[in-house]
Amino acid sequence: MCERKKCVGIIALSDILRTESKDMVSRLTAMNTRTVLLTGDNKKTADYFAGQIGIAEVHAELLPEEKVQSIEKLQTDKRLVCMIGDGVNDAPALKTADVGVAMGSMGSDIAVEAADIALIFFMP
Repeated sequence: MCERKKCVGIIALSDILRTESKDMVSRLTAMNTRTVLLTGDNKKTADYFAGQIGIAEVHAELLPEEKVQSIEKLQTDKRLVCMIGDGVNDAPALKTADVGVAMGSMGSDIAVEAADIALIFFMP
């Protein structure tokens, strides 16, 4: 039985924001487009990243069906919804949105199949 426990290391992982993200959110806002972050990530992480790029409305720790419910609520309020996602958990929301956009080169196959548009990025 071990009586002493000590930390011997920490591994931290993080998403990396694209440099143009803040400018894009700013441009969308200037066009009177509401940006909303729907994510399964924890609230603290979601709030941090949203704050970095200027998204004020954050819904975090969502299950896939809760993302769908959020989109349906926006649609009920007569909003046209464009959902952008890349994961398996985004597929139902991509299908529910008026326009679904998958991050094709880095996303899951099911997200690409569920989306109306798949973006492919080529890195030189």
